[in-house]
Amino acid sequence: MNHSDTLQCIEKDNPREIVAAIVMGVVGLSHFLGMPVIAGALADGYGLTQSQLGYHAAIGVAGGILASVLVSVLVTRVNRQALLLLGLLIGGAANGSVVFAQDFYVLLGLAFLTGLGGGIVYALGIALLAGTHHTGKNFSLLMFSQGVFGGLELYCLPKIAAEYSAQGVFVSLTLAFLMVMPLSLLVSRYYQSEPEPVLADSGSSSRGLAPWFCLVSIFFFYLAVGSFWTYVERLGVGAGLGGETVSRFLTIGNFLALSGCVIAYWLSERVGQSKPLMLGLIAMALTFAFLSVELNAQIYLLGMLSFFLLWNFIDIFQLGTLSEIDHCGRRVALVPAFQAVGTALGPAASGWLLVRGWVLSDIMLIGSLSLVMLLCYSQRKFKAKINLLME
Repeated sequence: MNHSDTLQCIEKDNPREIVAAIVMGVVGLSHFLGMPVIAGALADGYGLTQSQLGYHAAIGVAGGILASVLVSVLVTRVNRQALLLLGLLIGGAANGSVVFAQDFYVLLGLAFLTGLGGGIVYALGIALLAGTHHTGKNFSLLMFSQGVFGGLELYCLPKIAAEYSAQGVFVSLTLAFLMVMPLSLLVSRYYQSEPEPVLADSGSSSRGLAPWFCLVSIFFFYLAVGSFWTYVERLGVGAGLGGETVSRFLTIGNFLALSGCVIAYWLSERVGQSKPLMLGLIAMALTFAFLSVELNAQIYLLGMLSFFLLWNFIDIFQLGTLSEIDHCGRRVALVPAFQAVGTALGPAASGWLLVRGWVLSDIMLIGSLSLVMLLCYSQRKFKAKINLLME
């Protein structure tokens, strides 16, 4: 193996950088994780209407998508400590400025900057984890940490809003961004590469089609997930359950999502990435299929709990599989963009179909069939490319 001063193979992971990347992945996503409380703060403290809240959330997602693309382009070319500090400064300054803003269009601009800053921090965090040698374990730790932090946000932020008004919520988010700044010292300044694997059948490197197929797979997965997540409460009502019962099981589901992270952590070092991913997609397809065939209280509750158990589980192995192909993290940094677009288009497509006479069970069937088709194509083409890359 050829070594040089600027390009060298990283023989073992840096624990401090992994910790920094996980914290970045949590804080960078803090606005999304606390969205229900943040939306309430904007409505109560700033007088935003329901439609304005929708615009506010959408423009924040747009900022995150742009950040994902920027990190993908820059992560191997610029000083990553500087890139992290830039994202933290943008996110912290945008959240802090909300305290003094009143005009709706100013709040929209700040939402975009919040999404941009947080998106840079989050995308850079997962790009750093993509460069580690135990991606399954590390992404499991990231997802678990996001679940715990999200729960803490949903518990603490309402208390902060009650004690210090809506502005207190945004001061708290500002402090979270600022407190992460010292961790930039734990991040290596520049990308250190190792030779990229070569596909035996085509002579092309991993910069070919395989990473893009992973990203398209993530997009279609989130297309199905976005549809279910948007209508999960309506499905519960259609199954004859009350709103309080649905809310209670959504809380239980969040704990199951953490269990999915633990299971993925255990499996990642024992059976690899592709087999658990395929089994997870099959289980999710079956979950949507059962919901489409017969919808009653028992089927709904089992389906919802299965969904929560599998969501993070599949996320972890999708990220891990892509990281094995894209060790530099450039394509991994695009994952938030593909997730966001899929999550947005899924409910939009479902709404378009519902207006034309479809019912929610039909939407679940489409979600199931899309995952089945994705699995069939994966078995034939993607798995072969992965195996060649691993050789």
